[in-house]
Amino acid sequence: MTELTMTRHGEARMSQRGIRKADLDVLLAHGTDIGRDRIMLRKRDAAKLIRNLKKQIANVERMTDKVLIVADGQLITAYQQTTPIRPSFRRIRGSRTRRCKVGD
Repeated sequence: MTELTMTRHGEARMSQRGIRKADLDVLLAHGTDIGRDRIMLRKRDAAKLIRNLKKQIANVERMTDKVLIVADGQLITAYQQTTPIRPSFRRIRGSRTRRCKVGD
């Protein structure tokens, strides 16, 4: 994305119209050039973006609990984790803290 310089007028109008600075990224990345230095997020642009995001969400949901074993830049195996993984509570050497009373 090209870095935009905001004018005071542009910032004021964005504020009045409920357009956030983060919204600019969406408009610039997915909007359509409609001429005369104008970019618009049309309904069909929004629909296409929503379709793509829904596909990404579906892929994330499908990949939940999948595990890859990777070593030295090579895929060794892949599988579905079926049992819950519990966090490891191994004690790290020297991680104990010394408790002392106030005034020691």
